[in-house]
Amino acid sequence: MLTDSLRALVVSALAQEVAERGWDSLDGAEIPHQSRGRWPGSPQGNWPERITIDLPIDLVTVVHAGCWITSKEAVGKLRDWKERHPKARPNHPTRPCCSAQTLAEYQHYATRVLTPGAIWRGAVARGLERMKPHLSPLRR
Repeated sequence: MLTDSLRALVVSALAQEVAERGWDSLDGAEIPHQSRGRWPGSPQGNWPERITIDLPIDLVTVVHAGCWITSKEAVGKLRDWKERHPKARPNHPTRPCCSAQTLAEYQHYATRVLTPGAIWRGAVARGLERMKPHLSPLRR
């Protein structure tokens, strides 16, 4: 597949995702400095699949703002959780200071965090799914 085709496929799917979530009205929304970097509650580590796509900055900004607006309450709760349990390591629950109840509270809030990466991966999956009818049976 050509890079331009992949970009068009993902950008189209991403624009559809933004519209379905009602984020298209967030054009020009400001993103607070607290949303920079890795978000509390986001999955640990990297995903094994890597795709590089040049996305339009307006879509990137809208997705980032939409994820922040969706997640800011949970992110705040996770930051509070971290202040109350400074020695707990939720990604290493067998370590001291991370009881089952403490870990459950962390996971409760972490599941409510929507990261931009989840939206990017969703757009790629949506775009690829949209292409299936156009592929030969051997490539499906």
